[in-house]
Amino acid sequence: MIVTVLGTRAEFLRCIPFLRRIEECGIDHHFLHTGQNNIDDIVKEFDMEFRSQSQLRSFRDVSTSVSRGAARTPALICEIRQFLRTVKPRWVVCHGDTLTAFATAQAANGLSCRVAHIEAGFRSHSLFEPFPEEAFRTFVDHRSDVLFAPSDGAAKNLRYERVSGEILHTGSTVPDVVEAALGKGERHVQEKGFVVVTAHRYENILSRSRLRKILKILTLPSMPIYYPVHEMTLASLKRFRMLHELESTGARIVPPLSYSEFMELLLNCNYVITDGGSIEEEALIFGKPCVLLRKRTERIEAVTMGSSHLTKLDERIAADIIRGIEQGEWRVQNLKNPYVVEGSATEHIAAYLTNA
Repeated sequence: MIVTVLGTRAEFLRCIPFLRRIEECGIDHHFLHTGQNNIDDIVKEFDMEFRSQSQLRSFRDVSTSVSRGAARTPALICEIRQFLRTVKPRWVVCHGDTLTAFATAQAANGLSCRVAHIEAGFRSHSLFEPFPEEAFRTFVDHRSDVLFAPSDGAAKNLRYERVSGEILHTGSTVPDVVEAALGKGERHVQEKGFVVVTAHRYENILSRSRLRKILKILTLPSMPIYYPVHEMTLASLKRFRMLHELESTGARIVPPLSYSEFMELLLNCNYVITDGGSIEEEALIFGKPCVLLRKRTERIEAVTMGSSHLTKLDERIAADIIRGIEQGEWRVQNLKNPYVVEGSATEHIAAYLTNA
């Protein structure tokens, strides 16, 4: 049996092609959702069906509270461990850098099942950028039996750290899910010449000073801004009484979008301003420059090749980057995607787990 443990919306989205392939293979598979985020709408959007699935209780209603999530982590680890002891899987699969991935690797420690980590090896080389994701990903990598690295750089990081598990350079699952989403969403913005903004990193939205710097940067573009505001970001803006500052930037607050609709928005924009991680890969797929509201990134390949640009949250640096993009000096054209290998990541990962 293979048990896949996921908790956040991002985790689930990145694993949709893999989950489909595993289910289609007809092998014994169980999907375990921790409840870190609600994913009901994504399940419906992609018509996902599982022969066997379970929902844990510990992490319900923690999506907008860091402290609540941290406090419930020990209970989550116990719940996952008890489940794994009961079903005795051959493989337990986790993804990325989330608290759910951390809890899964910890829960599997000492049990007979082997841990497979999808999206292993990304490093910003700073425990505080991004926080706590860098620490979570590193912890999971060092407790995994097989590590599916999304890039050659990620694989090199793992070899440098001498992780004990087997390292496989499979490429990223992001292109697979983007392909699955294209054509499914409606176009919510008809005009041409606009910017897409996202911001949700804990180190940014839990800091009043950083959040204010981000809002200042949002005043720099000369074209309209469309901003689907993350639930936790909105909560922080309200707590810091800064919602009016966001409104004063002129950014157009976009209602909640499905992933497919967001991909349509990304496809038609001019460039992206974000503190996200996987959106760097999505922007690269669509040939969109990415202005990073961060000091460091774990996807350093995108920066090196000129697809992403670090602002370090400095308004002057951001102004130079945005001016260069809007004047056509920095374009993402005909760049070889460092997160793609021959064949798809989904094929490589599913083939390994079904045959190992």
